[in-house]
Amino acid sequence: MNKNKNIKIKDFSKGIDQLVTLDPADLPQLPYPYEDWQDPPYAEIPESKKKGKDLSLDGILNVVVPVPETKEEKEQIVAKFLSGLRKLLTKENNWMFLEQLML
Repeated sequence: MNKNKNIKIKDFSKGIDQLVTLDPADLPQLPYPYEDWQDPPYAEIPESKKKGKDLSLDGILNVVVPVPETKEEKEQIVAKFLSGLRKLLTKENNWMFLEQLML
């Protein structure tokens, strides 16, 4: 990970192209029997695949997060996120873990 940068929560809202660059060599080593495992560096994502997707966290495309074109689209994405969060915290949908969250 980027060692020379101290990332803070407020940095997420700044609209930076990419907060951190991941390097497999900087990640912790695996335990035995994989202690000698070496991952290759992550491949650069082509511009054609980056278009319209948000890669601002670490430049890796695991989950496609669309970049909203208008304010209405942004509000719609936020509303869907909050709706999912509300569902996640209801007794009917998350009964198994809700008790731990309430402690």
